[in-house]
Order: sequence, then C-alpha cells, then structure tokens
Amino acid sequence: MSTKNIWIFSSVIDNFGDAGVAYRIARELSFNEEFRIFFFIDNIPTLAMLENSLAQNNQKQIIQNITIIPWESTYLLDLPLPDILLEIFGCFSEKPLDNQKLQLIPQINIEYLSAEDWTLDFHLKPSLSGTQTKFFYFLGFTENSGGLFIEKNYLTEESRFKENESEIANFIQKYQISLEPNKKIFFLFGYESNIWDKWIDIWNQLDIDYELWIAGKKTLHSITNKKINTQALPFVNQTDFDKLLWLSDIAVVRGEDSFIRAQLAGVPFFWHIYPQENQFHLRKLSAFWNKTKTYYDSEIFFHQQRLSLELNQGVQLSNKERYISWKKLLEDKNNWQQNAQSWKNYLFSQSSAYEKLTQFIKKQLK
Repeated sequence: MSTKNIWIFSSVIDNFGDAGVAYRIARELSFNEEFRIFFFIDNIPTLAMLENSLAQNNQKQIIQNITIIPWESTYLLDLPLPDILLEIFGCFSEKPLDNQKLQLIPQINIEYLSAEDWTLDFHLKPSLSGTQTKFFYFLGFTENSGGLFIEKNYLTEESRFKENESEIANFIQKYQISLEPNKKIFFLFGYESNIWDKWIDIWNQLDIDYELWIAGKKTLHSITNKKINTQALPFVNQTDFDKLLWLSDIAVVRGEDSFIRAQLAGVPFFWHIYPQENQFHLRKLSAFWNKTKTYYDSEIFFHQQRLSLELNQGVQLSNKERYISWKKLLEDKNNWQQNAQSWKNYLFSQSSAYEKLTQFIKKQLK
C-alpha cells in the first residue's frame, strides 16, 4: 500500500488545549508507516511549549516524522496534495481553506469530547458541502463512539515511570519540584474560583498531611489562604504532564486534554469544566458522570458529585455539607482510588480513538 498524505489543521483558540489534542493526534498517527503527516497550526510558539524539540518560530519544521507548518496559504503550494484532511474542532468554520485543489479531498472533523448520547447519532455521519464530503468524528466513552486518544504504549510508560525511583528523582529535579515522603499530593489545575479557599479550610480542619501542587496562574491567584504548603508548578511539556498526575493522590483538572489524562491516570479527580451560558456545561458534566456511576461505590459517588456540582457552580453547599463530603472521600480514599481505577480499566478495555480513526481513514482511502 502506498503512503497516504494526511493534512491536519489546528487553530489555537483557548491557550494550549486545542494544540495539545491536535498534536497528540498527529504524533500517534505518524507512527503508522502508511501515513505521512503534515500538521498545520496557526501558533507554533504555543505548540513549542508542549513539544520542547520544536523551535519557537513560524518556520516549517520536521519533528518525529511530522512536518509542522505555519497555517499560511503560501506553504500549501509546494506540498504533495493530501489524500484526506483532518479538521480539529471545526477550525475551518473560522479559517476556511481557500484552495480549489482541496475541494474534492474528503474531510474528517474531529469534534469536542462529549458523553451526551446525541453525539452517537452523528458520529461518522457524512455532510456534503458542495463537492466535498465531510465526516463528523465524535470522541466518547463507549465502544460505539469515536473513543479516546490513548497512546498504545501508555500503560507501559506509566508502569516504567512509577517503578523507577531514579526516573522519578530525575523528573523532580528537572522541574525543581519537592516531593516529601508520606505527604498527600493534591494537584490543582483549574480556573479562578472562590472554592479553593473553602476547600482548603476543610482540608485543614480534617488535619490531612498534604501539599498542593498548583498548575497555572488562574488557580494560584484565587487562593488567599496561605496556611498550607503550596507549590506553584513550572510549565511542563505534554508528555511530562502525565507524570504529574501519576504522582498525585487527587487531581482537579480543566480543559479537554487534561480531563482525559486524569481519567487515564486512574486517580480520583474533579473536572473544572469551562462555564457556559444557561449552565449548558452542567448538562455535559452530568452526562459524563452518569457514564461512570456503575463503577463507583454509591456513597462515594454521591459525595463526589455533590462537590463536583459545587466546584462547577451547580449547587451551594453549607460548610457542614462540604465537610461531610470531603471527610467521607478522604477517609475512604482507598476505595475512591479503586473506583477511579475501575473506570480507567473500562476505558482501556475499548479500542482507542487512534485505532478507530485509523480504520476509518483507511476505509475512506480505498
């Protein structure tokens, strides 16, 4: 079978999330010798923060068999035409491809992740726009969805890192992070909120020996309670982000990519979902947690959901309610951990989005 050219397009809209997901797709597909990957992005300096071997300039570069190109029409003229186009998160709606040579090339639009059932009705369905066929690819949490982007070697890398004390030590030294024995690590990567001080008050009342690892300035700037050992984490590249989660006991994450990585890590976590008008984000949040419900102890699920709603402005808890929920979860931390691991095992029992997407691409290229 001859090598097929795949063009992937990504527009950086919300900081690092869009670039992160798009680059994961490009990197994993590039391991397939049947594909040649061309990755177009409108913000290479942002991508360079996630991929340290990439130079922070708007020049065409080749990294790990991926040709990375600034999204400028002049570069399109000198490349072999694609066999298929991947549009990440509907980026063509804001930046349409004005190139007649591409009008007959089939497109696959990788949609945002959702656990809502309606997405299954549209997954892999075609939409004809002029002479071009576009397919909608919906990521999800069930076998009949598009799946999740899980690297083939994820579990191997996780085990290798956790079992290698010298590698952990090198990682800690690389980013100058302190990791004290027997301390619980609470990893926070969320948005601005007054919830952090309220939760810290509860954790202090429960007399837990813990340390906060805080990623990003939004969470850090929201915390006024200084009676806690807090460590502001440096920016880490994409592959090292997983290592932070593997070392954590509890995680709060924001954004789609971090949300998926927390689930793959199998740690108890909360998703600080981006708020939307009319609280549509709560519908999306509820659809996700309902998928996980059978994998959680009923009492743990109740208290986790109560705190999740408070985190995402879906309910206001009293100090007593908040205290009771955190007390239950932390006292039964082992069971909570096992529940999160059970959900992780379920996700890994399915075909990954890379496998499903590869099969679908090959089908379109026959």
